[in-house]
Amino acid sequence: MIDRIRSLSLRVKLLLLILGMGCISLLLFFTLWNNIAFAWSVAKYLPCFSFDEEAFVGELRQDAQNYTVPEYNDGKNGKNTMEGFFAPADKYTGIYIYGSDDGLYRASKYPEILNSFIIGTVLERGASLIDIYGKPGYEPEFYTLEFQNGPADVLIQNYRYAAFVYPYLIVIVCLCVGIFLFSILTYINRRMKDILCLKQEILLMASGDLSHPVPFCGQDEIGTLSTELDCLRQTLSEQIAKEAESRQANQDLITAMSHDLRTPLTILKGYLEVLKLKQTHASELSETYLERCLKKADDIREMTDRMFEYALVFGEQEDFSPTELPASFLCQCIRENMDFLALAGFETKKTPDASDVLLPCGKGSLADTVFTGDETMLKRIFNNLFSNILKYGEKSVPVTVSLQVAKDANPVTAASNELFLEISLLNAVKADRKDIAGNGIGLKSVLKMLTLHHGTLTQEKTDGMYRIRLCFPLSLPQIKEG
Repeated sequence: MIDRIRSLSLRVKLLLLILGMGCISLLLFFTLWNNIAFAWSVAKYLPCFSFDEEAFVGELRQDAQNYTVPEYNDGKNGKNTMEGFFAPADKYTGIYIYGSDDGLYRASKYPEILNSFIIGTVLERGASLIDIYGKPGYEPEFYTLEFQNGPADVLIQNYRYAAFVYPYLIVIVCLCVGIFLFSILTYINRRMKDILCLKQEILLMASGDLSHPVPFCGQDEIGTLSTELDCLRQTLSEQIAKEAESRQANQDLITAMSHDLRTPLTILKGYLEVLKLKQTHASELSETYLERCLKKADDIREMTDRMFEYALVFGEQEDFSPTELPASFLCQCIRENMDFLALAGFETKKTPDASDVLLPCGKGSLADTVFTGDETMLKRIFNNLFSNILKYGEKSVPVTVSLQVAKDANPVTAASNELFLEISLLNAVKADRKDIAGNGIGLKSVLKMLTLHHGTLTQEKTDGMYRIRLCFPLSLPQIKEG
């Protein structure tokens, strides 16, 4: 039930609150008004409402000796005769004179307050109470006073209760109206605070602070606004973060593109310089270098055709087009890069051929195995690695490449007899390498591309030597039976 009320619209809630508090205020008013006699029983002792009847009777007793009571009710003449006797009475006090011997009415002073009291309205209840409680708690009491012409009975009625009705009415009306307005204004003030809170949150969002959550403001329209505003804040924060990541990815794309293109361009430039220096030498050597130049030009063309693939190195997907390749392709990539290292002045050791690397358990050589991979990506992997050697390697220390084929060392997958090719590159690091700026984008690209080939990469740095190990999964080709 409470949840249903909380989920009502703001307009319905306010209407129900007005009706509910209106009923409560009216019920409180009539309850207090019907208990006016109890309130008077407390208020009559206040100085503004108190009346010393004994002192008043004593004063009348002394004045009575100077006046003669009419023998019968002669109307205005009798009133004029006793006007001085009635003078001590104020507008709240009534004095009535009756004959002691016959009990007949002689003269009186009517209280003026009853002439101005509102009759026929809601205050009529107060008027009837005045009549009932003019002398509350007992029957009217007559006082026998001695006048000049003998004793007479005097009835005194005090209507100061009427002086209490109007202030009491104003007080209870103000109280009930105050309770009604207080409850309405309190609710409105609370909702206004929620609106001001939302205003501050919007200003914070406008200033760029999207980390502060928008507080929950109930289940009405304002609460819905706060919830949707918080969702907007989260959406904007995520979009800004994604935009920053996209901007960084674009920057990394440019860096990676320049890095990957610089290596084959450098190699191509080296081959062309060799051809220029050795243009009078054997034509076979020139043909070999020309073939390599054309091959590097093809590599550059493939890289530019697939430039958008680089962005995926830092994204969630990669344009990976694997085909079945012979393991000797890896040896070919290594040999080409080792030849260029030699041309660049590095001391290199001979790269083993695929037929020189034996498989475990005498199952043949590396040349008998195949693997699944993307040819262009594999070229980029080795171009990046040898580019780092060109940049950071020490030429005076030989660059060593070793190849080894082993079975899976994991006992869970060993039953599959899967083979792995481990390629190890070892080189010395320049002593002044700190002066060479680097951003590590090459190794990031290599690691991403190796992951797509289900391979691994490890690094070791000890005593000025740097070793990097690549691991590729291999498999023996299926021989079809004739």
